[in-house]
Amino acid sequence: MDREGITGTLLLAISAAVLLMYSPDLLTTGIIVVMCVLLLTAYIIGLFPVMQYLRGLRLSQRNMEKAAKVDAQNIWVVIRKMDTFFGRQDMDDVFREYCIQVDEAYRKGEIPTEDVEDYLNDSLFYHHTQRGVMQQVPGTLTGLGILGTFLGLLVGLRSLGFSSETSTIESIQTLLSGVRTAFYTSVAGVIFSIIFTIFYSRLWGRLEAELDRFYAAFHRNVVQSSEVLLREQQLRHQRGLAMRLDRIVEILEARSRDGGKESGNFSESASANSPVSESASADSSVSERASADFSASDATVHGEKSDKNESHGPSESPQQTEQPAGPEEGELL
Repeated sequence: MDREGITGTLLLAISAAVLLMYSPDLLTTGIIVVMCVLLLTAYIIGLFPVMQYLRGLRLSQRNMEKAAKVDAQNIWVVIRKMDTFFGRQDMDDVFREYCIQVDEAYRKGEIPTEDVEDYLNDSLFYHHTQRGVMQQVPGTLTGLGILGTFLGLLVGLRSLGFSSETSTIESIQTLLSGVRTAFYTSVAGVIFSIIFTIFYSRLWGRLEAELDRFYAAFHRNVVQSSEVLLREQQLRHQRGLAMRLDRIVEILEARSRDGGKESGNFSESASANSPVSESASADSSVSERASADFSASDATVHGEKSDKNESHGPSESPQQTEQPAGPEEGELL
């Protein structure tokens, strides 16, 4: 038990003892006893388990430090060999289930998807510390004080009588005694409620803070959280894809450069060694020679025609030479 737990326990015990010591009557004493029984029950089922969980979380952090001193590179293996990690049976059982899931993931070569926060969390503490019941204790203590108030007033008013002077005085004394009981129980209920609320809220706040420190130490030294592991795996996968893409781009660029050179060499060799080009050049030379011969023959034909025209030009045509001559002028006369 830590210092704050001891302080709260002593404060509750001292306040209960003082209120019982100065209780004015049996009715007040009975109501305060009921309040003390309620506080003792709440302490057993709620306050003491919270302090035990605090002790277990602190013990786990000390065990992690010891495991780091034994083998800083394999803290998980050292922790798995420990008989108890938290010093509390229910916490050790839950942690053992988590260890089984992590070991199975490691054997499969996978990233553990289970996190320690999924097993050790507020829900475990809520169940084993009766959190819902404990939150009703301050209101119940106040309600008991109010109940004592009404009971005291009822007792005082019940014996009230004005039949005679003596009975009137006695009834007034009884009424004042009931009023004293009423106020005393109300004050006791308020005091118990305030002390319990402060003590329990501070204790629960320390439990949550200690749980957060345990998470941080466990993820830092033993096993990282599943979110961090998955994020790192995604980053590694993205880096690998980026490297592969860069490599593919380099290969494609190298092939494009090599392909350009090969296409240039291929065109040169094709123009030099292609049989189609040779036949085309031969055909072109033949066609050139054929056109030259054709033009020469055409010129010869035209020359012969011109010679014939020149030979027939100065002589008359046969029709003109054979035409009969007309009668002479002497013969007509």
